Amino acid sequence: MGVHFHVQRRGAPSGELYNVSGRSGWETHWLVGARELGLVIVPHLGDGGTYVSFPPEDIPQLIAELELLRAWFEGREYDLYLQFIDRIIRVFDETDPAEFEYGFG
Repeated sequence: MGVHFHVQRRGAPSGELYNVSGRSGWETHWLVGARELGLVIVPHLGDGGTYVSFPPEDIPQLIAELELLRAWFEGREYDLYLQFIDRIIRVFDETDPAEFEYGFG
């Protein structure tokens, strides 16, 4: 099972689920990059528990970390992961944390 990003309007019966990475890619690419860059939040996105409900106050730090990781991926030509990161950032840019809930797992 891979890592996913879930977005749901507060009070709605369901939301949108976005693929972030398969388990193998998570371990061999995302975590390697996160460790090399010294990221704090990203390594926990796929642990299945820490960010099941992502706190709105951590969004700016997560976006900053994703932008660093994006640059790391870009230098290694991981185009698919660049698209996934762009989508996550776009969702945060286009939604209001007062109206939406976010989670990773």
